[in-house]
Amino acid sequence: IDLIELRKLILGINVEFQSNDSWRFVDKAYQFINPNSPLDEEFPETYPIPNLATDMVIDFVAVKVGDVNNSVEVNFSGNQTANRSNGALNLYVNEITFDKGDVVSVPVVAANAQDLLGYQFTIDFNADAIEFQGFESQAISLNESNFGKQNATHGQITTSWSETNSMSLDKDDVLFNLIFTATENGRLSNMIDITSDITIAEAYNENSELMNISLDVRSDINGYRLYQNTPNPFNATTNVSFDIPSSQNIKISVYDVTGKLIKNINRYFEAGYNTVTFTKNELSTTGILYYSLEADGFTATRKMVVLK
Repeated sequence: IDLIELRKLILGINVEFQSNDSWRFVDKAYQFINPNSPLDEEFPETYPIPNLATDMVIDFVAVKVGDVNNSVEVNFSGNQTANRSNGALNLYVNEITFDKGDVVSVPVVAANAQDLLGYQFTIDFNADAIEFQGFESQAISLNESNFGKQNATHGQITTSWSETNSMSLDKDDVLFNLIFTATENGRLSNMIDITSDITIAEAYNENSELMNISLDVRSDINGYRLYQNTPNPFNATTNVSFDIPSSQNIKISVYDVTGKLIKNINRYFEAGYNTVTFTKNELSTTGILYYSLEADGFTATRKMVVLK
């Protein structure tokens, strides 16, 4: 029951615990009958003081409900973010052209191999052009409890999945299919994305490391693909990943909004999936930047944001 209630919070279905409180408070001096099973008994969470005659101090122990990994940020006004590994769960969907009235099945595919324990994220889509109908399980087992659909009419659904033991995903494994109905003619490009708008986008690998998630809409051009940098926006480092069909020299450039060259990488990369890392210090600027990949006649450009 606790797991179900926590997932409903993560997916935005509920905004508070239905059968519990976010915090529980216990008198530090209270002696539990069975300390190994403290929730099996009714423990005092208030301290009556009939007549306050002198100064006194009462210590309470605060327990954050749902804090299974002891990571709660007590100072809620603090600007702290969770430490993330350099790894990323990169997903992609293939470009689809559709007509009004079509049923549009969108396979969500792993772009890189992973030993995955879980993930969660918000899926944003253009509700003016496609209506969400449901999902189909593929490489991972999903049911209705893994999705939050309360904001689907506004173009947002949430999802959360986890397993006790890590699951080995191969490159190009289909995780699940999203099913839409087209209300207008169109193309999938720029109609779907992964965000943290409701449920924070993050994944967890077999080492319980926190990873970023990205989604790319692929128009397969002879095996060349440039992915969205992760994390984005960023304030320390970010990773730019790409696919190339053969080992060759690749040029990766970073520009500011005026077209001024900020950083240039020109070197040999092996065929397949590659990643380069940029730091905020080496870019020496903040705000909106553009990065491009050039190789054997192929060119692609994406936008990144460097935080102040």
